[in-house]
Amino acid sequence: MTVCDSSVASIDLFSLIAGEQAGGVWTRTSGSGGTFNAGAGTFVPAVGASTSIFTYTVSGVAPCVSDSSVASVTINPVLTPTINCGASTTTSVVFNWASVTGATGYTVSYQINANPIVVIGPIGNLLTYSVSGLTPGDNVTITLTPTGGAGTCFDLASATCTANNCNPPTASISYAGNPFCSSDATVQPVTLVGTGIFTGGIYSSTVGLSLNATSGEIIASTSTPGPYTITYTIAATAGCSPVVATTAIVINAPPVAGVDGSTAVCESSLSSIDLFSLISGEQAGGVWTRTSGSGGTFNSALGTFVPAVGASSSTFTYTLSGVAPCASDSSVASVTINPVLTPTINCGASTTTSVIFNWASVTGASGYTVSYQINANPIVVVGPIGNLLTYSVSGLTPGDNVTITLTPTGGAGTCFDLASATCTANNCNPPTASISYAGNPFCSSDASVQPVTLVGTGLFTGGVYSSTLGLSLNATSGEIIASTSTPGPYTITYTIAATAGCSPVVATTAIVINAPPVAGVDGSTAVCESSITSIDLFSLITGEQAGGVWTQSSGSGGTFNAGAGTFVPAVGASTSIFTYTVSGVAPCVSDSSVASVTINPVLTPTINCGASTTTSVVFNWAGVTGATGYTVSYQINANPVVVVGPIGNLLTYSVSGLTPGDNVTITLTPTGGAGTCFDLASATCTANNCNPPTASISYSGNPFCSSDATVQSVTLAGTGIFTGGIYSSTIGLSLNATSGEIIASTSTPGPYTITYTIAATAGCSPVVATTAIVINAPPVAGVDGSTAVCESSLASIDLFSLISGEQVGGVWTRTSGSGGTFNSALGTFVPAVGASSSTFSYTLSGVAPCASDSSAASVTINPVLTPTINCGASTTTSVIFNWAR
Repeated sequence: MTVCDSSVASIDLFSLIAGEQAGGVWTRTSGSGGTFNAGAGTFVPAVGASTSIFTYTVSGVAPCVSDSSVASVTINPVLTPTINCGASTTTSVVFNWASVTGATGYTVSYQINANPIVVIGPIGNLLTYSVSGLTPGDNVTITLTPTGGAGTCFDLASATCTANNCNPPTASISYAGNPFCSSDATVQPVTLVGTGIFTGGIYSSTVGLSLNATSGEIIASTSTPGPYTITYTIAATAGCSPVVATTAIVINAPPVAGVDGSTAVCESSLSSIDLFSLISGEQAGGVWTRTSGSGGTFNSALGTFVPAVGASSSTFTYTLSGVAPCASDSSVASVTINPVLTPTINCGASTTTSVIFNWASVTGASGYTVSYQINANPIVVVGPIGNLLTYSVSGLTPGDNVTITLTPTGGAGTCFDLASATCTANNCNPPTASISYAGNPFCSSDASVQPVTLVGTGLFTGGVYSSTLGLSLNATSGEIIASTSTPGPYTITYTIAATAGCSPVVATTAIVINAPPVAGVDGSTAVCESSITSIDLFSLITGEQAGGVWTQSSGSGGTFNAGAGTFVPAVGASTSIFTYTVSGVAPCVSDSSVASVTINPVLTPTINCGASTTTSVVFNWAGVTGATGYTVSYQINANPVVVVGPIGNLLTYSVSGLTPGDNVTITLTPTGGAGTCFDLASATCTANNCNPPTASISYSGNPFCSSDATVQSVTLAGTGIFTGGIYSSTIGLSLNATSGEIIASTSTPGPYTITYTIAATAGCSPVVATTAIVINAPPVAGVDGSTAVCESSLASIDLFSLISGEQVGGVWTRTSGSGGTFNSALGTFVPAVGASSSTFSYTLSGVAPCASDSSAASVTINPVLTPTINCGASTTTSVIFNWAR
């Protein structure tokens, strides 16, 4: 229910809930002030009391849980309007007030000096009232009472304003972006408008608001959250009252959902978990949601979770909604549900007088507690035996049955249960056996046959090997093949069949086959250098496993977020390569994929003035890479623009019908397919007072390689007096300005535009001809290198570490040798027993006419040498050993 903070009437809390049983207990769960009587279930508000919540709880009889309901008492403040004097003249005054929350209207009365009170009555939901017909200096006192619906809490307010002896200025103030969030550190300016001399006033407000009294600027982040009325006061002048303008703002506090937390329980637990106890520092009023996991009972209203058998580890998110413009906030409570682990007990070697029990280590166990029983004899309590994985019972007679009970023990949070098994004393001395596999664990990419190592005593050979489904196991030889097995842990059992008077003999060993990581298939995208749209790198690769790590392996600029796997280009960013690496569990090596982001430059055409006459001009431009056509418009002098539109893939455009000296400005926009990056360009050419020469230039053999020292001559053709011009280009090109000859070997590799300019003559514009050439750099694959290892080595060799000075982007191939594992993508080689000396070639493809380049990394695999020892002369008291050097 809702009451005013002036109310002192007793509230029966039972009247607020419905359907409750008697016998419950009332508690106050939030709020302060007033008088709460838990026994009677009553609450008496008082001035200063806050909104309160009372919980009525009826205890459940086990196994029924208790139940609760909530009675909420909202205490609203008694609101009164804040009245300000508005514009006043010598014959009138204006009263203004801020809207009172919840008010649907206002009732007004006023008194001029000591004259009778004038009762106006209801004026609707207006926020201003004007009194006119005054004489200079009259004092007008207004009494204002808000009105509203049921449950609203209002009281009257009064204020006095004085008629002026002048016409005062007017002013109004406002703040764009209101309301604000207290996390916003931006300086918020005021908007001040008015008439007359309305500037130079003072800004003021209540305590808590960070306000500049001179400029009116506010800062939300250094203010106390809450509503404020800001007042702008223009001081009184001779014969004129002060002028006051007000505006209401609100600074909302961002919600605080607290700090994440977690707990762990056993899967057998049925105890309710208070999710609020896992997070810390949170504000009340948020909403719980389950964001992962299944099973158990989640109560979002109470913020509790009751696990159940079969429930999985779960996360729960506590979210507090922010009041605009403050964003919402969340925290996470994680509940890890650990399985209850029991040991798997096997019968080991047994004799006629003893039996041995063996078991695999239980994860997390720091020790074990043992008891056993022989036949139907009393149970023998052994107690803790430490972190052993075997226990022997002796002093038996043939055929005795021994039942062991084994309980793992561990630290806080471990989840264990006991297990039992029975083994029998034999009527013979059985064989003993143990099995193992060298190189365990294995990687499922390994196709090698892995032999078993079997040792023992007695007749320990001829047994049968077995394991769980998924392992590629030869039951007779015990050999396994990881590449045809399902990755996972396995227990391999070697069983020697029972013989007369002797139980079967069982030996076990644990192995693990790890799956190689999968980083997915490489991918790429291309964007324009003007793009600032975020790129999801995961969307570029395919088939990847989760849990990998992103790194930027080349490129610069933009914003790379390794955690989220995103890249936001920026102006000036270069083409970049990002590598996604999923770490392998030994002996499986890590795997990587590549997401390439090509950042294409925004290309604009370079427009030159071609041949021009007294009645026409010709515009020429070099082809823009990737353009499939061009769109044209032009303007003659200051005349209207002529929109020509698409002209196809032409590289020239002529404008005719001119008079001598006309200036023609062309605007040219390249067009192309998806992914092309173009922008418009403009140029102006002038109709001549003469018939100018024409010229064209070209270079045979273009493109060139920067390893070519040949002097390349230009081909110049044209009409009129077209010779004697000057050749020019951008810095980096070795160009003879007079002859036009170029030398690739003394130039910086790259694209160039060469310009041939015939100087202007009387009445004739300069003539310009251009051509595009490219000088490609030859690739550098680096300097050959080598290393030598023993044939027993299994260490991975980074082939890049053997060569030096190489450029990136090449391809590795194996040109000689066999055996081992060669990864061409990573440039690595892992030797193996039986591998031969090998040569690997690193090749960088050249861009025509530059030839490709290669370097070689040689790996010499040396045999492991052992001495051959012979017996030399020996006597009755000595022996001599000889060996070859």
